[in-house]
Amino acid sequence: MIESIRIENFRCYQKLELENLRRINVIVGQNASGKTALLESIFIAGGNNPEIVIRVDAFRGLGIALKIKIERSTYESLWRDLFFGFDQNKNITIHLTGSPANSRSVNISYSRDHSFTLPISEIANVDSPLIVPIVFEWTDFNRVVSRSEVKLTQEGLVFAGLSEALPVYFFSSAAQSNPTENADRFSDLSKIGKEKAIIEELRKQFLYIDDVSIQTRSGNAMLYASIKDIPEKMPIALVSSGINKLLTLMLGLADKPQGIVLVDEIENGFYHDTLPTIWSTLLRFCKGYNAQLFASTHSQECLNALLPTIKQNEEDFLLIRTYKENGRCLAETFSGRKLVSAISQNIDVR
Repeated sequence: MIESIRIENFRCYQKLELENLRRINVIVGQNASGKTALLESIFIAGGNNPEIVIRVDAFRGLGIALKIKIERSTYESLWRDLFFGFDQNKNITIHLTGSPANSRSVNISYSRDHSFTLPISEIANVDSPLIVPIVFEWTDFNRVVSRSEVKLTQEGLVFAGLSEALPVYFFSSAAQSNPTENADRFSDLSKIGKEKAIIEELRKQFLYIDDVSIQTRSGNAMLYASIKDIPEKMPIALVSSGINKLLTLMLGLADKPQGIVLVDEIENGFYHDTLPTIWSTLLRFCKGYNAQLFASTHSQECLNALLPTIKQNEEDFLLIRTYKENGRCLAETFSGRKLVSAISQNIDVR
């Protein structure tokens, strides 16, 4: 597990330190207080290629910018909002500390010593021929450094260098789950006889589901459900977005040993009556597969639904409340016991 996080100069965080992280970490806070940025920091620190930033931008609805103009200002605009206060002269550092498998850091900066000048024929803006590449340096538990540099060519962005990534998965509030990835993860579990736990949990939660299997649709592998009183199997995504989301989260938690699952706005897609058992299911999977969950929520109803599970498992939970002060995003933490007390007394901890 990740036990502590230290962030400097990333997004809205000039400096942030969080300690005593738990099996399930619930993130609350007002809009623009840094909930999503906190999840992104973990995702990027666990990555293995700067392309991960392009994916994060896509999660935020900014599109995928792989083919851009060959000019310095356009190149630097891709990375500008990663830096606190948009100050690209200061390095970004994110440190994850915990078990050897989950300890990792990343340093993001411009390589002033390795700037390159493109031939005039390749430059869109002749006033900015000097392009300073951005560099990502990941350091693992054994202090092995993997360096990746992003260059700009006529073909677009080139991501040089590759390291071994952490088993970390990000499920954004806007993006839909990938049916092919879900099928692949289900297949991996099926090969070792561990898919039955996934199916049984879905049956408990949604009584009209008989079975789950891999089928093809237009040549693409995806998961189908057998539904009571319906003669044909249906793609899970067509049955229910909530079922599909729970299935996706369980597959993410079960996919790799000591995996980390990040979920933005976890309540989306779930009917309120199912939330208490969904929380207990997620805790069971976190414990059973030695995984860790970071989940943000805006919903008091979602927090109230935690109460039955957290009362019996206080040491497995931590609440992280983000807030804004003098233009900086900060965070404070509350133990599982304090969270139980607050919810029981109808105190709004959001």
